[in-house]
Amino acid sequence: MDNDEQLDNIKPETSFEVQLYIYDLSRGLAQTLLSQLLGKNMPAIYHTSIVAYGREYFYGGLGIESCDPGATVLGEPQQIVQLGVTEIPYQLFLEYIFGLGSSTYANGTYDLFHHNCNNFTNELANFLFGKGIPEEIIKLPHEILDTPLGKTLAGFLNSFNIRPPGQGAQLSGAPQSQSSYQRREMAESNTAANNTESSGNADEETYVPSASKRKVYKYSDTPITYKDVDANETVKKLTDLVNDKLTAEEQLLLKEWSDFITQDNGGWSLGDEHIVLFRKILENEKNQFNDESAGLIMKVLQTSALRDGFVLLLHQDRKDHRLMSYLNKIEQVELNQQEEICKFAINLCGLPSSFDWLMYISEWFEDDGQSSSNCRVTIRIAVHCLLHEKLKSINQHGLNLIWNIALREVFDDTAIELSTALLQYLHSDLSEENVHLALTALSRFLAISANDIAMLAKMIGPNIDKFKGVSERNDKLIQEVTLKIGGSTASSI
Repeated sequence: MDNDEQLDNIKPETSFEVQLYIYDLSRGLAQTLLSQLLGKNMPAIYHTSIVAYGREYFYGGLGIESCDPGATVLGEPQQIVQLGVTEIPYQLFLEYIFGLGSSTYANGTYDLFHHNCNNFTNELANFLFGKGIPEEIIKLPHEILDTPLGKTLAGFLNSFNIRPPGQGAQLSGAPQSQSSYQRREMAESNTAANNTESSGNADEETYVPSASKRKVYKYSDTPITYKDVDANETVKKLTDLVNDKLTAEEQLLLKEWSDFITQDNGGWSLGDEHIVLFRKILENEKNQFNDESAGLIMKVLQTSALRDGFVLLLHQDRKDHRLMSYLNKIEQVELNQQEEICKFAINLCGLPSSFDWLMYISEWFEDDGQSSSNCRVTIRIAVHCLLHEKLKSINQHGLNLIWNIALREVFDDTAIELSTALLQYLHSDLSEENVHLALTALSRFLAISANDIAMLAKMIGPNIDKFKGVSERNDKLIQEVTLKIGGSTASSI
């Protein structure tokens, strides 16, 4: 195998191991001397950090900092906990942590009691997994520290500096005023990503959107997106309908979301509380909102999905999955909402980072105990809309979503399930364009799981010869699909 072939076979890393490094700042004194002096068990004075993407990230009086794992003045950690594997891309992780370093965890914000290193690692773990660090670490007993000795200890710990010897740059500050270390970190991220790019033909992974140098799309076709929402008009209608039903705080949250989509203020202005508000309006449990409100919320989400910073908000929903659990109920909402839900999912395919989020396979659980994942919800939306019997426009949205999904490499079970829906859909009378979209997606899924899909095709049909002679591009696709199936198109595919 030559070098070019080896490079073509390199796949971008899509999952990353994450560890929690646990240190005892007292170096054993808490367990022995301090426990005796205070008359209460104090196993340690915990300091924790997150090790991910080959670096150790920690928070102290100077803000968020980073170093090689184990390189702080604390030396080797007392304990290393394997937190698991995250699917969040490195570039997105950097954007998130730089945002924290310029806001919540900026230089000078450290407080031993209420805003310390363990709060930072807990928040970071929730971002990466939707699950925090061990509770006993977060709850450093206040009754122990709230003593004369404890207060003396707190004064020392608040000013304690654990950065590696000679490190003068911290990982904080907004991206526009990056430290030398931030610039190096971002440069390394871009270099690593650029090294995975391919310069192959149109069927290779060459689609590289402006802000990201990661290979997310396997094929070069541009994702279908809906850009026809008038953001200003939509938020005005929504505000007029719901504002008098909201508290003053909720009105401010709605205004901030309005500013995000109309003025492109950036995702840092939005947080979990904004998702809580939108879910409240969508659920409408107290019947206090007009029926049109839910559809307008979905339109706001559609236009939000086309903005770079939106994925940062999505990742704040990794713990409670409020948005995806609502989308998972697509069959239970009104038809107009079903359309808007599918269009929201389609727009999430337009940017690599949100496309990644849409297809995450990490499991989470609904309130009824049923397991799900972002990927499973996405497939459910696509299949439901493609095969909907009452409204043709929903069928079109389902097809567009499946076309988008087929732009990237997916797992066998995803390819099989979506192909099953496509085979049923191809029994219909379709336009030349929709035949092209459906057969292209089917051909790409066949490249992933040819044997299983071929077996399904022979059981389900249809006879795709009926689409012959309409266009040269579809005739070519019909021949291509038939060859992959390994049979004649005369009776079925």
